[in-house]
Amino acid sequence: MMPKGFAGLKDGKDQTITFPPVGNLKPGGSADLKATSDSGLPVGYYVAVGPAVIDGGKLRVAELPARAAFPVEVRVVAYQFGRGVEPRVKTAAPVEQTVRIEKP
Repeated sequence: MMPKGFAGLKDGKDQTITFPPVGNLKPGGSADLKATSDSGLPVGYYVAVGPAVIDGGKLRVAELPARAAFPVEVRVVAYQFGRGVEPRVKTAAPVEQTVRIEKP
């Protein structure tokens, strides 16, 4: 997630994030997040919307209300800030995907 007012690094080599589909999950489930950057820099993640958390490179479904209406959507974002020292790398465009939590 970009800090407020940070527009990203504009100097250096471009980079692109590849974020393979996570697939749908069940309540209490988890999935490995396997995004990569073509720059070789590590990719970070955050949950933009929905009942899930990022824990050690995994997307974990958080506790759902007893009367949740399935499917429940979660949006997870992969990002890479770039590098401000040589060799400089620009901030990558974030990649977002929607994961559905299906009825057990």
